[in-house]
Amino acid sequence: MIIIILSIMGLLISLCTRYLERSFEKDKNYKAFCDISLKVSCTRAFSSKHNKALGFRNSILGMLLYSVIIVLSILSLDKIILFISAISVVGSFFFAYFQYKIRTFCTICTSTYIINILILISVI
Repeated sequence: MIIIILSIMGLLISLCTRYLERSFEKDKNYKAFCDISLKVSCTRAFSSKHNKALGFRNSILGMLLYSVIIVLSILSLDKIILFISAISVVGSFFFAYFQYKIRTFCTICTSTYIINILILISVI
């Protein structure tokens, strides 16, 4: 049950992220609620070149990831969840590094990294 709850949280955060990305795409002066300073800025992270993997925005991949994990959890396919969540944690470290590289802290991004780690711990 905890995996489903964490996945729903991740899905909601991914939906929020997609909304913020689209808002910024429409209005380059858009300031997201999580834009506190130059050093703490979701918009800065979302608008960086590192906001894509496999040709898709991270928010879309997040929506897909958490939806798949919810379905797999309902079907009790823990081994597949373990594999997928391990890959997502590796990806989280990759994107955390790029956050560091662009010298910003994204609260929304970091919350998904934490959720990914918690899902992995929960399925072990």
